[in-house]
Amino acid sequence: MHFLVAGVSHNSAPVERLQRLSINRRALPELLHQGALHLGDVVILSTCNRTEIYSVADDRDLGINRILEFLAIIDERKEPSADPLSPYVYTLTDDDATRHLFRVAAGLDALVLGEPEIVGQVSHALRAAGEASSVSARLSKLFHHALRTSRKVRRNTAIGQSRVSVSSIGVDLLERGVGGLKGQTVLIVGAGETGVQSARALKRNGVSDILVASRRSESAVNLAAELGGTSLTIEEMPAAIAGVDAVITCTAAEYPIVSAEDVRRAMDARPDRPLFILDLAMPPDVELEAGRVTGVTLYGLEALTGIADEHRSERQAAAEHAGGIIDREVEHFKELLVGAESEPLIRALGERAEAVRSEELARALRRLRSLGDDDREIIDAMTRAIVKKLLADPISYLRELEDPESASAVARAFDLSEELPAEYQEDARSDREDGTA
Repeated sequence: MHFLVAGVSHNSAPVERLQRLSINRRALPELLHQGALHLGDVVILSTCNRTEIYSVADDRDLGINRILEFLAIIDERKEPSADPLSPYVYTLTDDDATRHLFRVAAGLDALVLGEPEIVGQVSHALRAAGEASSVSARLSKLFHHALRTSRKVRRNTAIGQSRVSVSSIGVDLLERGVGGLKGQTVLIVGAGETGVQSARALKRNGVSDILVASRRSESAVNLAAELGGTSLTIEEMPAAIAGVDAVITCTAAEYPIVSAEDVRRAMDARPDRPLFILDLAMPPDVELEAGRVTGVTLYGLEALTGIADEHRSERQAAAEHAGGIIDREVEHFKELLVGAESEPLIRALGERAEAVRSEELARALRRLRSLGDDDREIIDAMTRAIVKKLLADPISYLRELEDPESASAVARAFDLSEELPAEYQEDARSDREDGTA
């Protein structure tokens, strides 16, 4: 059984190509159901910077081809594209797929090195797959170990010493553009995790007035109350643009919610006052044409790269330390997985040996009726020790196996084929049919 991943990220594709594959939380359940039909096991991780499909398969090449087909379905779900997807897609299998997920969860493959928000996104991807019944126990173990590894990296390295995220460097970029945020008025559109982090970063940087607009009015009210700001409905948002110095958008909308016309009307009401817009959403919340309105500066996710690189260089030593931890955890996970899969056979081997020992011990003791209880206990202990020593090497061997065929050979040697996990039983049956058993 092979772990597989295929996807696109900020490392492989431009923002506009990532945009086509972006999946918001409302669309995710239906796509997971489709993915389960197409792939069997599937977890979909879709963030501002990546969309990746994780699966497992007996046939590695066939499994990768099916994931690529499913990625194409996602890419074409709204409209056909003249730009082929294949040049931007990467595929990884087995240990490489495991290492990649561990690096993603730890923030080492993020636009902002060490970004903490990715942990919650990986956790949500697993939870959504569980709710859609699209994830197997094997794939679930991979994701749980990735989350544990992420916590270990953040606990044991400097990668998470200061909270640097897309939202925080976005606010940094905005501050550079505006020339300082103290005394400024900022409108935040979206009260999800990115919106909350952006709002808190603005407050730390001295913004005097924060307006919060969201499709979920309760979320807007709560965030505004926390920051001493003002909550708005999403319908009130376009009119509010005219009275602010900057706008940050970060919703999960599938289509732009701030139109070029909204921005044009706002600027007509304030012709001599510049407006800065930071769009942190994927797909974008703001129509591209809005950036061409006189007096408007529009930043998208691609504008964060320069600042992200600054933080990356500062954290490089921590990243190298984290990479070492991840390499060890990849090996540890493989050992745990192989050991878990060998346990049914190990138990069966122990039970068979104990059955033989007990039978032969009982036969011998029937012939040695003159023995006292103490002598019988000594013989019983001796036979247990012999069995334990004889099985020590075979059990150690089974726990270190990396392929089912070797387990099949052990099972056949002890006539335990029926005790194997399903994939091992298949190998044993194939061997018998081929005349090799």
